[in-house]
Order: sequence, then structure tokens, then C-alpha cells
Amino acid sequence: MDQNGAEDSGTTKGKHTGNEDATLPAETRKPATNGDYAFLQLDGGAGANRKDATTEGIYTNGLTSGDAHDTATPPSAMDLHSQLPPELQQWTDNYLPFGKLLERVSQECVNDLHDAIDDLADMQVPQTDAPPNNGVNSLVPTNGVGTSSDINDRKKLRLMNFAQNHRDRFIKMLVLSDWSRNVDQVSKLIDLHVWFTSQRAAHDNAAFAMANMKRNMIGAKLPNPDLSTALEALSTGRAPRMPHLGYIPPDPLTPQKILKALQNMNALLFIRLNLHEDLPPHFREYSVASGRATFVVPSEFEVDLSIADEDPASPFYFIDIRLLFSPTPDNLSDQVIGQLEHKANEALRAQGLSGCYDFLHNFVLTYKINVLRRQAYDLCRTMWSDSIRVETVHRSLVVHYWTEVPGGKNWLEIGISSGKRKDSANAIWAGP
Repeated sequence: MDQNGAEDSGTTKGKHTGNEDATLPAETRKPATNGDYAFLQLDGGAGANRKDATTEGIYTNGLTSGDAHDTATPPSAMDLHSQLPPELQQWTDNYLPFGKLLERVSQECVNDLHDAIDDLADMQVPQTDAPPNNGVNSLVPTNGVGTSSDINDRKKLRLMNFAQNHRDRFIKMLVLSDWSRNVDQVSKLIDLHVWFTSQRAAHDNAAFAMANMKRNMIGAKLPNPDLSTALEALSTGRAPRMPHLGYIPPDPLTPQKILKALQNMNALLFIRLNLHEDLPPHFREYSVASGRATFVVPSEFEVDLSIADEDPASPFYFIDIRLLFSPTPDNLSDQVIGQLEHKANEALRAQGLSGCYDFLHNFVLTYKINVLRRQAYDLCRTMWSDSIRVETVHRSLVVHYWTEVPGGKNWLEIGISSGKRKDSANAIWAGP
């Protein structure tokens, strides 16, 4: 045993005499158990893995078995694999095998060769009679002269075209074969290109989304409330920090001013309708009151119009309308009145009173046809279901009646006529 307590065989037993223990340093001893000592391994040399016969302790690089379990264990292969980034998506999975391509090209070459042979067989060389040979007439072809030379040239050209076309195809196959030796690297390059492209698109989309969110959040930004000014304005009705715009509120309208304004509008309407306007025939019946002119069309409607300017060239404006036939609703809805007002004002601005009458007249006629159609459908759903059939063609209503009676058809058509006769020579005056 040497000074450090190591033997040549690489094993050490921890049972020693008192003289041997005196030669050891104090820091290398352990407390004695029944006069025995356990020696610590000071280095990781030949005696690195040692076992004490008394304490049954295993020494590994200067650490006991209990100390060895306290150190961090190296990560396993599964842990390292789980920490790797995800694999790239394979975009070359849809590639066809190179052998399949060669098979198709070879089959096409064989098919074209059969077609070329058939074409050559169809090109017959003309034959001519030769002098008799041994008393027998023989047919000897005349190649190289006349039409036979042209046919030979055509055959050669056909074979040359076939060879040239398929030579180019097999050269392409050779190039693809050389390229296929590096197909793994090229495939990986394609996958990387697609991945970089998707990442660039993702970054662009993210930047666009953030910019769009910033623009959309502009409307959500609210300034901080000025509580002091608000309290002062609500309590005193004024605030020193509020600017004075010099706004002077107008005087309230008195009943006398309103009545005078309406009388002036009535006078302006009378002057304009009698002196400046060319009234349509159906607008000859009218009255002026309350600052508006009311035009009455019997059995159709009455409409209220007014003006906003003294200029005779300024257009009229739609005020209200009332239907003069039944059945009609007591009051039209606000949505219908709004649509009529918009369309009537466009007609008044473009064509004047005549355009307004044409628009309202067509509206009333269409409304009447819709009322008749609704009544006809009501009859079809009741006891007249076997005798009436209703059809709608554009704005016209067609009612077929006596449908159960055999023979000719009986129908009634209700529509809107333009009033213009196709044959102007036979036109007659029907009165105003």
C-alpha cells in the first residue's frame, strides 16, 4: 500500500491498523466505525471505481454513489429531439417517379414509330413497264427520276422528323437523369424557398394587420375629459377658458312673422303658377294655401309642392302626397314617403311639373295594379280556386277565368299603356 492508500490491483479495503492510519492526512479520513476507516479517493486515476468492504460505498471520480445521484444527468436523445425545430413541410411529395416518366416517353416513341412505318407504307412508289425479260413482262420501279424521287424525299423527311423529335425528348430525359442525382438537395432547396416565402408573407401580413389595427383604433381614442371646465360651465353657464365666438342667437319667430312669411309664399306661388309655369293638363286644378300649392288629380292623388326661392327658375320641392282612391292605407309609411320625396324632387329638378306628374301617375297606376293582384290572389285561395288562375308579367296582371270549362281560353289582362298608337295615320283625338 502506497502513501495514498492505493494498491496495484486498483482495489482498496478500508480495514487498517492504527499505524497505517497515522500516515494519512487528516482531511482524507472519515470517522471510525468499530476501529475501521473508509478512505476517500482523491483523484480519478486507476483507483476511480473502488468499493469499500466495510461501508459498501462506490467511488466514482471522487464521489460516492449517493453524491453521484445528486448531479444532473445528461439529456437523453428523446429530449434533444423534442427540442429541435419542426421539420419543413415537404412540397416535393407530389413528384412523379422518374421511371414512370421514362416509361411514358418510351411508349410514346414506340407508338410514333408504328405511325411512321404506317405512313411510309402508304407512300407507294409508282412503277412502270420494262422490256420483256425471258419472255415475261416485269415491273421495275423507276427510282431517282420523276415522281419516285419526290416520294423518297418525303419518306426520308418523315423518318428524319421522327428521329429528331424523339432525340430531343431523350436528351431531356438525360438532363433530368443528371439532375436527379442531386434531387435531395434540390428538394430541400425548394422546401427552404417555400418556407422563406411563407415567413416573409407572414411578416408582411403581421405588419399590415398592426397598421390596420392602428388605423381602426383612431376612432376609439377619446381625449381626457376637462372636468373643471365642465363643472364650471354647468354650474355658472359660462367659463373663462371657453372662447367667445360672438354668436348672436336669432330672435324667436312670432306668430305674426310666420303668418306674414306664409302670405308672401302664397303670393309668390300665385305669381309663378300664373305667369311663369306651363302647367300640365292634369295639374290645372290646384289651390294655394299655407305656403304650398296643392295639385289635385281626381281618382289618383293630390300632392303638395312649394318653393324655396323667389327666382322663377328655381325648382319646386315635394312636401306631401295623399291618395284619392280606395282601398288605400290611411297613412303611407315614412320609408315610402322618403322614397317618393327623393324621386319626385329629382323629377321636379330635371323636368319640372310635367316630370313630377308622370312619376306620380305611374306610381299610382302601379299601386292600383298591385291592389288588384292582391285581390285576385285572395279569390284564388277561396271558393274561386278552380276557376281563376293569376299570372304577373312585368307590371301587367293576367287573370284566366273559367279554367275548368273546355274550349278556348278566357283571360283578362290589366296593364299600363303608354297612350301612343303604333299606326299614327289612324290616330284619332280622344279629347283632353
